[in-house]
Amino acid sequence: MVVGADGLPVVAWSESSGVAAGGVHVARWNGSAWSLLGDAALGTSVSAPLLVLDSKSRPVLAWQASATELDVRRWTGAIWQTLTTPLLLTGDEFHGVGFTLSADLPVVAYYDTNQDVSAKSFDGASWVSLGKVADRERTTSAGRPSVSAASDGTLYVGYLDGDPVSNNCYVRRLSPAAQSWVALDGALDVALDSEVTSMEVRATSDGPVATWDETYDGATKVYAARFNGSVFQLLGPAIASSGPLATGVALAVDSHGNPNVLYQAPSGLGVARYNGSPETPYGLTARASIGSCALPDGASPSFPQTLTETGCYSDVAKDIVNAGAIPYEINSPLWSDGATKRRFIVLPEQSTIGHTSAGAWTMPIGTIIIKEFLYQAESTDPASLYPMEPRFLVKRCEEGGCPKPWQGYSYQWNADGTGANLLPATASTKDWPYATGGVAQTRTRTPIRRVRSACAVTTPASAACLVCKRRSSIARTTMGRPSTTSCARSITLAYSERRSRRRLPFRSSVCPRPTTPAFTSSNGRAPIFMRTARTVITLPGNARRSIFCTTARA
Repeated sequence: MVVGADGLPVVAWSESSGVAAGGVHVARWNGSAWSLLGDAALGTSVSAPLLVLDSKSRPVLAWQASATELDVRRWTGAIWQTLTTPLLLTGDEFHGVGFTLSADLPVVAYYDTNQDVSAKSFDGASWVSLGKVADRERTTSAGRPSVSAASDGTLYVGYLDGDPVSNNCYVRRLSPAAQSWVALDGALDVALDSEVTSMEVRATSDGPVATWDETYDGATKVYAARFNGSVFQLLGPAIASSGPLATGVALAVDSHGNPNVLYQAPSGLGVARYNGSPETPYGLTARASIGSCALPDGASPSFPQTLTETGCYSDVAKDIVNAGAIPYEINSPLWSDGATKRRFIVLPEQSTIGHTSAGAWTMPIGTIIIKEFLYQAESTDPASLYPMEPRFLVKRCEEGGCPKPWQGYSYQWNADGTGANLLPATASTKDWPYATGGVAQTRTRTPIRRVRSACAVTTPASAACLVCKRRSSIARTTMGRPSTTSCARSITLAYSERRSRRRLPFRSSVCPRPTTPAFTSSNGRAPIFMRTARTVITLPGNARRSIFCTTARA
């Protein structure tokens, strides 16, 4: 669906059954009725046709005429005119194709034979490559890329990608002067553990707008968001919210720049238009109740011995957290021996997060922070992911109000993943089986109930932050043993959640010592300085590790 300069919609479709099965048609709403553009079907299509308008508001249609061919035609007002030579792709690449016009010339985005996102444009004579848009972690071709062009030639591509836990949606940009595609913000979907099945992106004078559907815990919601120059901001609450839908969305922008979203509902199609300010506020429009999610003091005889008893999971066997647990991500996640991590924060009912004059956050008493570790039973199969250990960090009091303002606890899932039990306060080890290419191996973890000491958090000035230089600045090492002794000083590289620490030599220009501590101990001990920047090193065996510049505790 597109909306013309006159504000009237134009739709394209292919018949799914009957004598005209596969036939492609286009119709325009004239204000009182739908009228076909052309007397007969343009041809047959093996997938849904793609429709855009050129600079003169003339419909341009692209459709998959065969398993390997994409045809493009333009409506002149009387006939459909062939616009390009056919675009030939493989059957694998035709699993998902997005289509738009830039300077009235066609542009396509598609999943290539590696299931990564690529793009091509028609230069008036032939199709030319615009390079790889993005590498994808998922090897499936769910949904299709969406592509849109701004008036200055800037291209935007929206696509789906995910990890073994979820399928998310993303947007990347290619400006006329740029040499490569740039990511805009992170994942757009609201529930980070949701499954997104379709999305669309459109360029507007106020920045690109995207819409998508996401399903989580049996409910499907449709959202729209606009890029404000740094992040995507939601355009109001969910457009539609209900039980499982036959998911699918389409997006069009009218002559006033307002996004119009077409979505599939249980009883038919729904259309919604956003006519509010492009500047929307941050934050959640609503918060679900946390229910019974609460952990008493660790010394209490009623402290939950199983994950189910915490009330923080609505379905432990399916690894679904309480609806009031808000998912979040961090900017620089640490390497955890290949484990996948999910993070949630649970705030007491009617409470909010505050901040201090120094810029630090202040959490209300009763706040619960959850971090969950998961691992793949087969390292090459994302669907084999299983949970291992959820950790809880609970705020008991304000600083100085009790011996342990923050208390930590860990649970461990049983072998069949149907439940998890509280770990003892003493350290223990657990071997988790996995395989690589069918070869059985084990991963040993040493979980422990962690009780955090009191600390006050302050935010350093920007000049005090450590800065990691590019990878070439790092001295080469062999599994932690420096191959050169030429260095001004050493710093601690922390990964695997602070459990595994190795010293590598760095030249003084790599990580200058900050002048202001980021974490100041309240017990008089030496401060720990803030990790700020991440880089990646390649260890023997081509193992890649994300590392962070820190200073050692004095």
